[in-house]
Amino acid sequence: SDDGSDDEATPSPSAAPAEPTAEPIEWTDCNTLLQPLLEGRPGSERGMSFECGQVTVPISYDEPDGERLPLRLVRAVHPAQTEKIGSLLVNPGGPGASGLDGALGLALTLPEDVLRRFDLVGFDPRGVASSSPVECIPDETKERLVAAEPQPTSAEQLDDVFGLAREVAEGCAERYESPAALGAFNTVDTARDMDLLREALGEEQLTYLGYSYGTTLGSTYAELFPDRVRALVLDAAVDPDPDRLAA
Repeated sequence: SDDGSDDEATPSPSAAPAEPTAEPIEWTDCNTLLQPLLEGRPGSERGMSFECGQVTVPISYDEPDGERLPLRLVRAVHPAQTEKIGSLLVNPGGPGASGLDGALGLALTLPEDVLRRFDLVGFDPRGVASSSPVECIPDETKERLVAAEPQPTSAEQLDDVFGLAREVAEGCAERYESPAALGAFNTVDTARDMDLLREALGEEQLTYLGYSYGTTLGSTYAELFPDRVRALVLDAAVDPDPDRLAA
């Protein structure tokens, strides 16, 4: 018939999970806390002002309405800011380096022509420093990780590296307070966090500066959200191709 009843009876495909929405950032003045840490350092005479804030992000993007993690933020503003373009999000790499510390250093060292046009925003990524840190590796194991071959090629080296990785993973699963969440501390979900930060900052597109592993975050973001990139600066870029060592 032409009454549309057949269409109504046709089952619709299951809906994909809704995209999480960003919460507004409540910034608070934290000059009293941070200025003493910068006093006397080159660039401290610039008179940058600092605000601290927080956003929450889903532990799992497959469950955007589920449990969330807090990410700590800092924003640095130049006293002579003019013709503001927007926010410049930064990451110093690691993985595991504090984005808050990185932003404080960049507030003293980036060209002032840049700082006059952008708010400088740093964040501790999920699992790092003040953002739900993952702290489950004993010091002795950390020393072995530092001493491990960074680019294993022989069968013996690969066995050693894989064995150490397995030991770290199993040890963290035993020690970490929320072992089920450990798989959520990864590059792709951190890049998704960056998109929520972009939205929370009120930016239609992301302007980003990343160093070392932070370049992997930037390139991953660009792959996930190519239409949401305004500009990326990837300093000391890391090749994201896992087959590069086989070349």
